Amino acid sequence: MTKKKILSYIIVLLQFFVVVWIVTAIFRVGDYKDKLWAHRVNSLEKRMEFQNSFPNFEVDITIRIDSSDGDAILDVTHDEDTTFGLTFDEYIPIIGDGDKVWLDIKNLTAANNKKVLEKLDSFVSDYGMEKSQFIIETRDHKALELLTRNDYYTSYYVDFDEIDEDTIRHLEDVAQTEYVKALSFPSTQYWDIRDNISDEDIDFLTWAHRDTQIEFLLNPFNSRLLEGDDRLKVILIKTRGKYHR
Repeated sequence: MTKKKILSYIIVLLQFFVVVWIVTAIFRVGDYKDKLWAHRVNSLEKRMEFQNSFPNFEVDITIRIDSSDGDAILDVTHDEDTTFGLTFDEYIPIIGDGDKVWLDIKNLTAANNKKVLEKLDSFVSDYGMEKSQFIIETRDHKALELLTRNDYYTSYYVDFDEIDEDTIRHLEDVAQTEYVKALSFPSTQYWDIRDNISDEDIDFLTWAHRDTQIEFLLNPFNSRLLEGDDRLKVILIKTRGKYHR
């Protein structure tokens, strides 16, 4: 057999494996609804658009204080200086039984966390929701302590460009306070954090928000993210759709 024929067989074989991999990835779409959540669902229209394919989702929240009664308003917006007049209260009727929501709160502090707790408790008591349906995330881990003590699942937003020794030391300290249940960070930082955080009681949440679900599944390196780490609970996936903002 000539070298040319051998090379052609190798090319055909590689093409076959590529096709099999693509088809397998296509058939895996929808298999990981508990772990792959929709990222940045900041409109009711987007929630409805992706509700069947992504029952669990993430929303960006800025806390405003109602001047009339002092209650917390969960304003659905990614940027604190922008409002669309949409509050998270309007999402409640379209959250199904057992569906979960990740609230990325941009400005949770020790000054407003009690009002936020009261708001969350009202969802639970008035609408029959469960505390376990919420993930509460922010950059201030101390502000999350109150929510953690009241049985909400909380996550510290790891807002560091580099995961160096000082960062790891800081994250270990945060984990040991038991103020939070999880750490959340970009998927590009996953391996550095996973390999260096020794506290087995702290969970991991991440986002691959530049990848659609099929793009994520086509990447062979993502298999371990889906099935290789019990501490990695949620991965946010890009879902721009027609109603992204």
